[in-house]
Amino acid sequence: SRQKSSSSTKLNDFGHGQSSGLIHRHQFEVLAQKRNAIYTKLHDFYSRHEPSKLENNENMSTMISFVNEFGHEALNENLIEKYGEGIDRPEVVASKWTQIDDPMIERNEIYAKLYYFYKRYDENKIPELEVATEVIMNVGIDEFNQKAKAKYGVEIDDVVMEKI
Repeated sequence: SRQKSSSSTKLNDFGHGQSSGLIHRHQFEVLAQKRNAIYTKLHDFYSRHEPSKLENNENMSTMISFVNEFGHEALNENLIEKYGEGIDRPEVVASKWTQIDDPMIERNEIYAKLYYFYKRYDENKIPELEVATEVIMNVGIDEFNQKAKAKYGVEIDDVVMEKI
């Protein structure tokens, strides 16, 4: 008789019998495909933002476990908060930012983008983030981008989407 571990299912048990608690081969393959897709996205993300995280497989396993427990969106929210970009590529994040309706969320997004921008180009402006955020909320991001392009050669989104 086969003994089943309460903490995990052994690979040898896949596809044998109809015992409850066992994952069937098809389910295993689907889970493996999802894990590989997440791994690929995470590897791509960290190769751009923090390559040192790739030196230890435990970091990747922890991230994949986080996605399994809390979901893809929770991971994206954490990464966007920390790096200004999620694992779904910068274009997706940027398009979501332009569709924000909630003024408080919009304000926080602008503040974060300004922080990353000034962290890279003019740290003396960081104490003025509150004022700059209010100005952008009132006059719009386009005017800020025009001035930033003239002074620094880049727009705010150009900086947020790359590693600082």
